[in-house]
Amino acid sequence: MRFHNIYVIIALVLLTTTAFAFEPLFEANIDYRTGDDPTSVFAIDLDGDGDNDLAVANESTDNVSVLLNNGDGTFQAAVNYGTGDSPISVFAIDLDGDDDNDLIVANWVSEDVSVLLNNGDGTFQEAVNYGAGDEPRSVCAADLDGDGDNDLAVANHDYVLQRQYISPSK
Repeated sequence: MRFHNIYVIIALVLLTTTAFAFEPLFEANIDYRTGDDPTSVFAIDLDGDGDNDLAVANESTDNVSVLLNNGDGTFQAAVNYGTGDSPISVFAIDLDGDDDNDLIVANWVSEDVSVLLNNGDGTFQEAVNYGAGDEPRSVCAADLDGDGDNDLAVANHDYVLQRQYISPSK
């Protein structure tokens, strides 16, 4: 078991442009606390209000942080949801066909993928873990076989790309 006394903060930097700008201009960053050792961040609408929220994989704390957008580019405090051991990559897409975005997390030490189904309001059910081979490092999802549901693609440490058919019950 590993113990860390590391406090990690992600920084958000907003891009601002004008019609005549040749270089992107950024506003000052705003720091938001997440779990320890954030390794991946994904932006997508999680609570159904039309703005992009954030999901962050936190490797050392075995959870994913969800930061809901206030609608003005600022975020609420992180809410953490448990995952497998050492989450290293997070992705979001509708997996169960209910028109909200669910979370998929690659956990490299427990060698599985956690699926967290969205309750429709940006809160999530307990993770269900699926075996994913040797040290999964990255995960994404799309309808890879044209059958109308989203499949998972997992990149593993042993140079294998897996395509998994995970259909959570509706």
